[in-house]
Amino acid sequence: IGLEEYAKFDNSAHSKYLLDRLKKECKVNVKRLYNQIKNSKFEVEGTEVSIGRNNDKYYLKIETKNGTMNLVGNVDRVDRFNDDLNSYVRVIDYKTGTVKEQEKYLFYGTKLQLYLYLSAITNIGGKAVGAYYYKSDMDYDKEDEELVQLSGRTVEDEKVLKMTDTRLFEEDKNGQKKYKSDIIKTALTKNKSGEIQKSSQATGTITFSQMEGYLSYAKEMAKRGAENISEGYIEPKPIDDACRYCKYKGLCKVDDKKNSMRTMVKVKAEKIIEGISNKDEQ
Repeated sequence: IGLEEYAKFDNSAHSKYLLDRLKKECKVNVKRLYNQIKNSKFEVEGTEVSIGRNNDKYYLKIETKNGTMNLVGNVDRVDRFNDDLNSYVRVIDYKTGTVKEQEKYLFYGTKLQLYLYLSAITNIGGKAVGAYYYKSDMDYDKEDEELVQLSGRTVEDEKVLKMTDTRLFEEDKNGQKKYKSDIIKTALTKNKSGEIQKSSQATGTITFSQMEGYLSYAKEMAKRGAENISEGYIEPKPIDDACRYCKYKGLCKVDDKKNSMRTMVKVKAEKIIEGISNKDEQ
């Protein structure tokens, strides 16, 4: 930032404010990422990991009725932990602005990226245990955002949770065990029998089988999309307010078509698993 080419940022109060804001965000992100890595057994395997290009280690090919689809992309970050028995994998996508990770976005096919990438990484081995968005910018109305949780889903397994946040289940100075993480969205409780279980308020964990179902569902949605495109299916069926700022609404005349707009509703994990199960029965 001290280089001559950045001197223009001191030319006005507005530019100086933006530069100060950028420097502050960089400092905050370093602290956030350090907290994630220091308190986890996962190690960063790679950043900007390429998928599906020539000589790439990772790939995902999806068979459609019109040919083979090859996924091409870059994963912002791949983390891995290896023990004597297994290799555990998680993917993290860096985002600015609003982060949306609820099940409904997967179910309606608007956010398949995380689970497709995780499928590609685990395609050659490893257990898929985490898929996350990391919010890398700061909200202007919040001053203290040093600890921001990863938004996404973690496999609901005590070993996986302990790998993700090594402080979980440890006793504090008062002898109380820690059941809540500041790295991922999980809240655990102990029942009357002393068994650890997920809190009814927890939304960030799913089972191993549900994670596998999410990966299969994302691939099936990608397959259907590829088939529709290759067959020339272009009927406008936007979701919610997707067309609000589109400059080409007049071409597809979506406003003139009845029942063309779709509305997303809240979806639970069971609905996604049901969707892929129905597909397998066909």
